Amino acid sequence: MLDWFYALRRFRFFKLVVIYLRYLIGFAFVFASFIKIQGERFTTLPTTEPVGYFFEAMYQTGFYWNFLGWSQFIAGTLLMTQRFATVGAMAFFPIILNVFIPNYALGMHSLPRGVDDPPEADVKVKPRDAFGQSQTFIV
Repeated sequence: MLDWFYALRRFRFFKLVVIYLRYLIGFAFVFASFIKIQGERFTTLPTTEPVGYFFEAMYQTGFYWNFLGWSQFIAGTLLMTQRFATVGAMAFFPIILNVFIPNYALGMHSLPRGVDDPPEADVKVKPRDAFGQSQTFIV
């Protein structure tokens, strides 16, 4: 049943993709953890929004905010190692659930307002190309 999975593991390309993704997620976690470890807010959402109120409540706890930061740092560091990547992935899972479930429950189901809405007629749209340069189109 899992023969295709074990066959893919033999290819060097897929091994490199897995290593790249582990470093990408690990660096993102470590970078985000520094803000929490220092005891600073990582978002500027107003407390009038439900998600902003939730993040402010987590920030005000103090201990839980630092605990999340240290947990993210440890999970991200473990994920970037070869020997402890599995332990890092197991530590990563409850942390990412702690991010996903409240965001989903508090109404962050889609992209920021206006991004996934179709543009109206005769509106200038400025999409960004791969280098971050905006290009103006008349729709």
